[in-house]
Amino acid sequence: MGVLIVIIIIRKSSLTLRKKISSRFKDLSNTYRAWRNNYAIGVGTRVKSSASIEVGQGGSVVIGDHCLIEEHVLFRTGGGGRITLGDHVSINPFTILHGQGTLTIGNHVRIASHCAIVSFNHVFRDRDAPIHTQGLSRKGVVIEDDVWIGAHATVLDGVHIAKGCVIAAGAVVARSTKPFGVYAGVPARRIKER
Repeated sequence: MGVLIVIIIIRKSSLTLRKKISSRFKDLSNTYRAWRNNYAIGVGTRVKSSASIEVGQGGSVVIGDHCLIEEHVLFRTGGGGRITLGDHVSINPFTILHGQGTLTIGNHVRIASHCAIVSFNHVFRDRDAPIHTQGLSRKGVVIEDDVWIGAHATVLDGVHIAKGCVIAAGAVVARSTKPFGVYAGVPARRIKER
């Protein structure tokens, strides 16, 4: 019974925090590119209360106009990384955007639920040293205009997704794409043209 009471208290305090975050984003959505703590949210953009924007030292997050950021989406930057979204972008629940490198997303992009976009990679050349001590490489990720990324897809560091591409559900994009291609599989390959 004691454990149950603790769980209820944690959930209640979490809901209070979510309400504070939600009201802060709601206020910013009415201001053109208003900057607060190294992030900016454009006009008409809606950010659900359970979404998180974690800006590391030297990093920034810029979300354009008329975007929709759904529940439990996570933006995370670090090491001076940047995440920039254009206008009319929608990101669905439980998607993670890692901007430790540079992550640039164009206009009219649709990203489905449970996707991971990672703009850095671990260095692992030295077998005698633990991987976490070997640092990171940061090539960055670019997603051009009018791209649709299906549910559970993963986009890896160094990838440039060209204009008009469709990335199938569950695909792992490890190489750059050509315009208006449909890509599927692990690793993702062009299966047809739009």
